[in-house]
Amino acid sequence: MTQNKRDHSLNLAPASIDDYRELARRKLPRQLFDYIDGGAFGESTLAANRDDLHRIQFRQRVLRDVSTRSLSTTVLGEELALPVILAPVGFGGMFARRAEVQAAKAAEHAGIPFCESTLSICGLEEVAAAVKRPVWFQLYVMKDRSYAEDLMARAQAVGCTTLVLTVGPPVGRSTLPRRTKRRQRPDCASETVASRRRSLHPHQVGPRRSPSAVDR
Repeated sequence: MTQNKRDHSLNLAPASIDDYRELARRKLPRQLFDYIDGGAFGESTLAANRDDLHRIQFRQRVLRDVSTRSLSTTVLGEELALPVILAPVGFGGMFARRAEVQAAKAAEHAGIPFCESTLSICGLEEVAAAVKRPVWFQLYVMKDRSYAEDLMARAQAVGCTTLVLTVGPPVGRSTLPRRTKRRQRPDCASETVASRRRSLHPHQVGPRRSPSAVDR
């Protein structure tokens, strides 16, 4: 199907989540957009989740005193200005320059937690040093327990207050990367993981940093 020239224009003022998704689709390379936008197998769970969220509506209340209102709450003993947490996103730094640092700063400004991914481009130390609010850390359950213990020790050393364990199903892969023939570039490895490999094999790990795809 032939695309209209206007389809590539970024002259769009986002007013909804769908608008932000469309901006990302227009700007990111296809394989990166598919990675962040897609789900596992036939994406039926992804579609069901979206449908459930669309059914949630605000309850209309009128003639109420709104002079004092607050959206703050407490999660795991931590005060949140909003009932929102920025979830971990693998390889976030591929979508924007130093994305994890930018996200952590935005979360701190909003008064909510930021959760660093095991597969982040920016390392734990870099992200934690950029903000005053303690970051959370997402950890995959790994067969190599010493590897996981090392990551947890690093998280504790930089002041992470909450550990988020990812315990997904034994099967479940997205078909989109295979369709777009995604290949991870050797110089785009997660810094959190690469630093561990660097300590074990200092001569086998590539550059510490890589530009994001949108900067090329």
